[in-house]
Amino acid sequence: MNDEIGIKRRFGKSAKTYDNYAEIQNRVALTLNNQITILQPKKILEIGCGTGLLSTEIIKKYPTANFTFTDISTKMLETAEQKLCKQFPKQKGQFTFKILNPEKNMGAETQEKFDLIISSMAIHWFNDILNSLKSIQAALTQSGTFHYSTIGPECFKEWRETLNSLHFDNGLRIPPELPGIIKNETIPVSYGSAKQFLKGLKLTGAHSPKPGYVPLSSPKLKLAMKKLEENHNAILSWHITYGKLSSMSSKK
Repeated sequence: MNDEIGIKRRFGKSAKTYDNYAEIQNRVALTLNNQITILQPKKILEIGCGTGLLSTEIIKKYPTANFTFTDISTKMLETAEQKLCKQFPKQKGQFTFKILNPEKNMGAETQEKFDLIISSMAIHWFNDILNSLKSIQAALTQSGTFHYSTIGPECFKEWRETLNSLHFDNGLRIPPELPGIIKNETIPVSYGSAKQFLKGLKLTGAHSPKPGYVPLSSPKLKLAMKKLEENHNAILSWHITYGKLSSMSSKK
């Protein structure tokens, strides 16, 4: 199974449970929304809208804009469409919903330009993030901006330290150094147990490993979970980075 199919499948399976376990994702969406200060954009594109956490906030912020909401998962996109059209019935004529993989068809599927492009907790799923960011910037109007949030290099450092101490590989998809970073934050979360930590990742679809990763055997996983609880009390740190990029055409 290739990487894209695996990501689609995992997020599709978590569409119904996502909102109940996405406390961090919701907090990050609110923080990202507060950083967006562009004045009255006419056309807004969201990449990786998921179930519509950030979508809800951005509609409230710019009620007269036209929105294109995209995701790689059909079930996630359907969930977002049902939620947003129900919550904002007077504005649903301003909504467009599309399946989109920005790594493959950003240019082909989005010929139009956008005043604002947003993405919360999605770009770390790209295999080639830096080139994908360039494609996204190319879809901005000359004065447009792209605002994003993603996990940072220190995300779940306790889990990685635990695995490293046992000489086990980890499957976390940690992004490279990214352009336009304007804010970092660390959010410690007490999960109560290693099992609850891993369950939360699964029920939000956030358990797709990096390409080529070989999952731990059951005995190795149980050993790592036990050591995580012993050394860190199942407290894990989310490291979140926020960025802002302008249109490539504005730099010419």
